[in-house]
Amino acid sequence: MRDWIRLLASLHIDYADAGGETTAGHVNIKCPWCGSSDKGKHLGIALDSGAYHCWRNETHSGYSALSLLKELTHLPSPKIGELIRKYGLQSHVYARPVRAATPAAEDLQSKYDNFHECDTDCLEYLKARGFDNPRSVVREYDLKYGGHVGYWKYRLLLPLKLGVLNGWTGRTIHGEMSVRYLTSTVEDGADVSRLLFCPEYAARWVVVCEGPLDALKLCVAGKPLGIRSVALLGKEVGKNKEAVVWEALGGASPVVMLDADVSLVEQYKLARSLEIQLRRTVPVWRLPSGAKDAGECSIATLREHLQWQSNGQGRTKNGL
Repeated sequence: MRDWIRLLASLHIDYADAGGETTAGHVNIKCPWCGSSDKGKHLGIALDSGAYHCWRNETHSGYSALSLLKELTHLPSPKIGELIRKYGLQSHVYARPVRAATPAAEDLQSKYDNFHECDTDCLEYLKARGFDNPRSVVREYDLKYGGHVGYWKYRLLLPLKLGVLNGWTGRTIHGEMSVRYLTSTVEDGADVSRLLFCPEYAARWVVVCEGPLDALKLCVAGKPLGIRSVALLGKEVGKNKEAVVWEALGGASPVVMLDADVSLVEQYKLARSLEIQLRRTVPVWRLPSGAKDAGECSIATLREHLQWQSNGQGRTKNGL
C-alpha cells in the first residue's frame, strides 16, 4: 500500500490531508517546481495512484514517484529507490511498445516533422475547444498544423503513434470545411493496421473512445489521475486490430467511454467485444451529464468526473 503521508512526515515535509486545500483521497504539499512562488500547498498527490498535479502549473504533473522525490529531497537515486520500496510507492510503468525504427517509419516521421508548427489559429482553436493551456498541449502531444495550402490545409494534425509513428490524422479548424477529419493512408506511407491516437505515458486506466480530440481532452484531464486515453478513430475496433489495442493499453486497465449518441447497449457491446478479445474485464464509463462527447467538456469538469468514475462511484449508476 502506498503510504505518502508517513513518507512525508519522515522527511519533515509539511502537508495537508484535510481542509480547503485538499480533495478527498489526496495529500497536498508546496509544489517543489514552483518553489517560493507557491504560497500554499498546490501540488496534490493521489494517495491511491501516486499521480501528482500542481494546480498553479499543470506542467508540474506526473506519475513517477522517483521524479517527484528527486525534486523534493535532492537525494541520490539509490536512496530514493529505498524510500519508494519502503513506503510502497512503486509507480505504474507504461510498457512502451517496442518497434524497430525502419526506414519507412523514419521517412514517415520526417514527413510529419516537416509540417508547420501550430500557429495562432491552431492555438485559438484549441482554446475555444476548452484546452486551458494550448501551447503546453501542442508541445506535450507533438501537434502540428497542415498550413494554408495543400491536402492538409487548415487542419490540426495529431500523431498516431504506437512505439513509432504510424500516421497522423487532421481535424479541420474551420467550420466551413465539410470533412472534419482526414487520416493518412498507405500513399502517405502510413501503417494503416496500427492507426490509433495513443499518447504514451504510465496510467492505471485507459479510456477507449472514438475521436482523437476526445482522447486528447481525456489525457489532459486524466493524466494527474493516472488516466490516459486511446482513440479508435471510430466506434468499433477495426478488423485485426485487437492485438494493436492490447498493445496500446501498455498494461493498464481498459474502460469504454463513447459519445452520447451511441446507445448504452452499443457501448456494452463494444466493451464485451474488447473483453473477449483482451481477456479482461472492460467497464463502461458514462460521460458527464448533458455532455455530447468528452471533447466538449471543460478540463475541470472532466477531471472531476474521471476521478469520480475511477474511484468506483459511477459503477452502480452504470450497472457495473
